[in-house]
Amino acid sequence: MAALAADGSLVLAGILVALATVAATAATLRFGAEVPFDQFAFGSGRSPAIGALLELMGLARLPAEAAAAIGGPRGLGATAAQVVGTAALAWLGVVAWRTTRELYGMSGQRAFTALAMAVALFYLAPLGVVVVAGIAILVAAILLDVVPGG
Repeated sequence: MAALAADGSLVLAGILVALATVAATAATLRFGAEVPFDQFAFGSGRSPAIGALLELMGLARLPAEAAAAIGGPRGLGATAAQVVGTAALAWLGVVAWRTTRELYGMSGQRAFTALAMAVALFYLAPLGVVVVAGIAILVAAILLDVVPGG
């Protein structure tokens, strides 16, 4: 494994990313076919994130429903997709770190700092925008009274 990480194969990284994408898509499609959206978002199997936001806004449901949401569906496909995705992300990080180090002649620490800055700018900042947009959508749904049972 260490030899694979040291060499950094673009083909293998692509295969791992594709495998993680296929596994995540299959798990999502299966989940979407089994659980209606209203049940997922507002029913007893509500997403823990949505439940937490509703609770913060004072619109939480019964504790039993919150407990059901926390223990929601966690099938083997979702777990496998998470493991493969994490491994592929780690692999991609190693490949990017080695490439930055070799291509620009940087020390390991400087290459890591450059990659950390890139992650913050191109991953964490957009993730923050998505989270804020999700909260805004939830607040708008509550204010417009389109939350079933709310």
